[in-house]
Amino acid sequence: MFDAPPSWGVSLLLFPIIGELLVNHVKTLLLGCGYTLERVAALLPPDTFVGTTRSDARAAALRSRGIPMEVVPDPTELKRLMTIYGGITTVVDSIPVEGGVLHAPIVSEILQGVEMPPHLIYLSTTGVYGTRDGSWVTEETDRSPKDPRAAARCKEEDCYLASLPSVAILRIAGIYGPNRNTLESLKQGRYPRVEGNRWSNRIHVEDLARIITRVIEERALGIFNVADDLPVPSEEVVRYSCGLLGIDLPKAITHEEALSRGMFTLLGNQRVSSSRVKETLDYSLLYPSYREGLSELARAISSHP
Repeated sequence: MFDAPPSWGVSLLLFPIIGELLVNHVKTLLLGCGYTLERVAALLPPDTFVGTTRSDARAAALRSRGIPMEVVPDPTELKRLMTIYGGITTVVDSIPVEGGVLHAPIVSEILQGVEMPPHLIYLSTTGVYGTRDGSWVTEETDRSPKDPRAAARCKEEDCYLASLPSVAILRIAGIYGPNRNTLESLKQGRYPRVEGNRWSNRIHVEDLARIITRVIEERALGIFNVADDLPVPSEEVVRYSCGLLGIDLPKAITHEEALSRGMFTLLGNQRVSSSRVKETLDYSLLYPSYREGLSELARAISSHP
């Protein structure tokens, strides 16, 4: 008898044939369904995907919004999901690196055991380049991570590229969007402004979600940087944000204090070229610079103070 996934509850247990049809229709597995993949889920056709989280509360919240979810407390549980959802053709890995513990070796071993290993999309970071001199970086730039998390990301990338036949690595700049942006941080008095002025890069979550969806649809392979069209000095973004809010610049902390607090991403100094992903996918950004994105977010904030 068909064993319906627990995330779809009693209704599918009462109707196993319907449940089996739905499960067999699922093609995409979203590992670590957080801020970004929740928006990807909103763009994918209904009933063609399932997401995972380690939190029962998070799973319940997303199910209430119509997103099918599985609670997966450990990467080894992926083997069970690949059995239940036998038609998975794409796996998007957005699981964060925590404490230097790698999960890619476990995930890749499980996927290698599938008759037709799926297309694996790994969401990495532009932090793997570790550039500190303000120069441009492309996908051919050597990686030189400057912090443990970025170093772990490099190991995860290498594991997937070496062990699976169909892999896309997205190296993503700082993600911003509703409820997660410079404006909100400044309003709450917790923006970590660091002295000095370094080149910074970002991508609006809506553009990122649409790019991920294109990669899924076109089964794109290779390494892609994902950032908007305008790297700018970080101080420019802070000043623009303060102007939108009508507030003064926050006091800056020193480089040494930022290091002691583990704020490694704020100490990068590089300009990211993302022409490859936009040309490969024929994609035009909705938010080509921080100005369009932050201006829209500021209007939303002012209408809902």
